[in-house]
Amino acid sequence: MSSILTLLLFSALCAGNPNVGTAGFTFLKLPYDARSAGLGGVRAALAGFSNPASLPDEPLYSISYGDYLVDIRIGEVWLTRPLGGGSLGIKLFGVSYGEFRKVDRSGNFGGRFGAGDFGLYVAVARRFELGISLGIGFKAIYSYIAEYSSDAYASDVGLLWRTPWGRTSMGLELENVGFVRRGYKDREDALPVALRLGFSHLLAHLPVVLVGDLVLPNDNSPYLSGGGEALIGDLSLRLGYDGRAARNLDGKYGGLSLGFGIVVRGMRLDYAYTTFGELGEVHRVSFKGKF
Repeated sequence: MSSILTLLLFSALCAGNPNVGTAGFTFLKLPYDARSAGLGGVRAALAGFSNPASLPDEPLYSISYGDYLVDIRIGEVWLTRPLGGGSLGIKLFGVSYGEFRKVDRSGNFGGRFGAGDFGLYVAVARRFELGISLGIGFKAIYSYIAEYSSDAYASDVGLLWRTPWGRTSMGLELENVGFVRRGYKDREDALPVALRLGFSHLLAHLPVVLVGDLVLPNDNSPYLSGGGEALIGDLSLRLGYDGRAARNLDGKYGGLSLGFGIVVRGMRLDYAYTTFGELGEVHRVSFKGKF
């Protein structure tokens, strides 16, 4: 890709409404995990590594990759393990925007340069009585475009309540609270802080899980996302709707997602397909297992 339009397109999609968005480091808003993406990007009450309070209390690994729009690639790798009465998790995640051709003011092409965003995330969670879990995570964030770079530090705080009847979970997460240590050319963009309130509910007489998130971001108006997951033995079928993506897309079916998951020999494969209307589609895949 030889145009800076790649970066502009990605930032606009992450921000939702370009007339409202004021925060930088927009890659922090993305759902990297294929299950979350297939369910509309919800994650406040999902087990995994999105809400730090929902960290698995067993030794697990996950590898996710996404073939995003144009030349953009996204991915994450995380590990979790028990720690005392709780869990410890470490995650690497990021976005690569590909290569660009340099152009001077006269329109002459020069060399090439790259751009990307990356993060290192460490989180701990602890379970208490009454089905309550608390978690906190810390992120070191780095972004670069050619020879310019920016870095920041942020934290997430999460709460998860597993109800006594066992079929419902409620999650609350405050994400990306922190500061920008160094901005691009002395410009310090705000971090994309958001408050998420979500639920996950297994229906009483059907093998179907319903999920939803209400998100209140600091750089946009509130939005809703949700989805459903049908459980058929070791196979899961998913349908989701991402309210943030949908309201900024005029194309048909913008913000809708489909996905599936299957367990084979103790390892789970998840796939998600997300449409951005006329802009194109995004494919994500995740592998999870024990170690």
